[in-house]
Amino acid sequence: MKRGRKNQPTALHRLHGTIETRHRQRPPDIAAPGTLGEPPADLTPAEQDSWRHAIEHSPAGILARIDESIMRLWSVTEARYLHAKAMQDALDSGNKLPLLVKTRAGDLTPSPYVGIMNKSAVLMLRMVEQLGFCPTARVGLGKAEEADEEDGRWLQVEELRRKAANAR
Repeated sequence: MKRGRKNQPTALHRLHGTIETRHRQRPPDIAAPGTLGEPPADLTPAEQDSWRHAIEHSPAGILARIDESIMRLWSVTEARYLHAKAMQDALDSGNKLPLLVKTRAGDLTPSPYVGIMNKSAVLMLRMVEQLGFCPTARVGLGKAEEADEEDGRWLQVEELRRKAANAR
């Protein structure tokens, strides 16, 4: 396993202005071929809905055919989380003490659905970065489209300010 900091995408180095100085000889980033479309047939309807929602709302041009396995994991985990949440909500609807259940001995203990939701949430947070589903994961994944000409001017001013700061 590689130690140290993760390599940053070339687009991020361009954004920070370090591509011209330290990373001149860097080879271009490799883009994976193909795009993801319809979900695999072996997924349940809830998992397929999760797949379609993720594909529809993911950053354009980021997910490729090679990402199918992690998208499958995402869909299964999100569907598991949502199912556990629905089950917990059903338990809590008539319960005076939410998130707790009684054991056979009559003791109160945390609901097992809470554990399922917590474990699923941890897995989903790990996958978020890999799939580019959070703002920090999307930083180096491409350029945002310019809204209008005035925004473009401010971007040019910011670029000039950055170059002037690097020249010092």
